[in-house]
Amino acid sequence: MKYWPLLILLFATSLLMGQTSVDGEIPGLNMYPNPVSDGTLNIRTPQAKTKQITVFDVFGAPVLQTNLRGEQLNVSSLPAGVYVIRITEERKTATRKLIVK
Repeated sequence: MKYWPLLILLFATSLLMGQTSVDGEIPGLNMYPNPVSDGTLNIRTPQAKTKQITVFDVFGAPVLQTNLRGEQLNVSSLPAGVYVIRITEERKTATRKLIVK
């Protein structure tokens, strides 16, 4: 039973990836540091366009939604844990695991 959170995270990730109707992955996406310990996540792409960000908890519920115009996302409001982050830029979407310490 200690693997339930991991199974839920994998299930949520598969659901999120299945719901996207976009043109593909974001080439050159760089997201760091992961795990986040200082409350700031840097998200860089070669195009540097506005990104739509949604962070989901392990149950698939959105806990943070914003449009990111720069590179730094403030995640200090999130409690420590494992999340799924969905980043959309110019009709391309990437879904990644995010760890907040």
